[in-house]
Amino acid sequence: MASQRDQTSTNHIEIAVYGNVTDQPRQSPIPEGDEDDTFDYSQRTQWLRAAVLGANDGLVSVASLMMGVGAVKQDVKTMLIAGFAGLVAGACSMAIGEFVSVYTQYDIEISQMKREMKENGRTENVEEAKKKMLPNPAHAALASAIAFSIGAVVPLLGAAFISEHKMRLAVVAALVSVALVVFGGVGARLGGSSVVKSCARVLVGGWMAMTITFALTKLIGSSVHGNMTDQPRQSPIPGGDEDDTFDYSQRTQWLRATVLGANDGLVSVASLMMGVGAVKQDVKTMLIAGFAGLVAGACSMAIGEFVSVYTQYDIEISQMKREMKTNGRTENVEEAKKKMLPNPAQAALASAIAFSIGAVVPLLGAAFISEHKVRLAVVAALVSVALVVFGGVAARLGGSSVVKSCARVLVGGWMAMTITFALTKLIGSSVAGIASGGFAAVANTICIEADM
Repeated sequence: MASQRDQTSTNHIEIAVYGNVTDQPRQSPIPEGDEDDTFDYSQRTQWLRAAVLGANDGLVSVASLMMGVGAVKQDVKTMLIAGFAGLVAGACSMAIGEFVSVYTQYDIEISQMKREMKENGRTENVEEAKKKMLPNPAHAALASAIAFSIGAVVPLLGAAFISEHKMRLAVVAALVSVALVVFGGVGARLGGSSVVKSCARVLVGGWMAMTITFALTKLIGSSVHGNMTDQPRQSPIPGGDEDDTFDYSQRTQWLRATVLGANDGLVSVASLMMGVGAVKQDVKTMLIAGFAGLVAGACSMAIGEFVSVYTQYDIEISQMKREMKTNGRTENVEEAKKKMLPNPAQAALASAIAFSIGAVVPLLGAAFISEHKVRLAVVAALVSVALVVFGGVAARLGGSSVVKSCARVLVGGWMAMTITFALTKLIGSSVAGIASGGFAAVANTICIEADM
């Protein structure tokens, strides 16, 4: 019985190494009385990872986007429209990207499980096993979208009632900094990791994203047309044929980050540009917003991925130590975590590179077309083709259904662009009216009260 349990543990670790942290309790069965507590921490890992990634991405990407736009455009209307479009586009693309990437990972893991069961002569029910072990794509998508929206509201509220340009940027940066510390602290407390380390990670990362976006957009604001082709090359996905199990396990980590980043870059920047284009018809504003979205998104994707994976990292180490103490084992935790858990830096780099590659597509589509409606149509068409290509490549690499993968990303991308365009178009005139009169009145009232 003991040898059978050890064999199951080893096989199980090889199957779901990266991202699927809800399977860890099965590695080391613990006494029945502690079963509920272990399950609680395992489920918390899945939800916490999606929530931390979404909240940080909402805070950092929308704030950085608004800072980038504010580096070139000083009027509050443009800044708010870009921020609102970024909120809607980001929430949609985060949900869609999370759903697609988790589902892609889902298919890979099931194929891996079936292959191992066939090799080992086991007859477990794959459907039942996957429900217990793997994350729920819909839950992860919903958590990401809600968290992104909550985070993205902060910089919008900070900028809404301040007409003076430099003061507006300072308030946005200050509010986002406070919110990042709060989110980092809450995430650390829920996950049982270090509060100081978590807060430091998200705060430094957020400031880096805002600074880089502001500086780069400011630097090329007047010559955005000539600087859109200098994008980083995509890093090859690691893998080899020497060991099928290792290859698929490594592929899961890289594929998930790559699919999420590429889809988010394509959909969020395209949706952002469509939203801005619904209110602003000039190509310059559309390109500036798109470029700011590219830089902000790539930075926040990398930072968010790093922070969320590191949060998961800390939770899993605490979980492993608790299980080892319960079972009286003396394994080296440092060696175990290197084999079992994802590398935060690699996941962050893969997400940033993939995001940048995806985000270039709508920018190139809009760069050389002056006619407004044609520009929007070309962006939508190019993004649709790119989504199908990314979905197909991901499916082929992961061994999942090409048709299903392409359909998921294509439908999701169209939903994100349509929703962003419609909502931004709907409230664009309202924002313009408020920006032209309401904000100034509120600002004057605040100044009078401050003087009193």
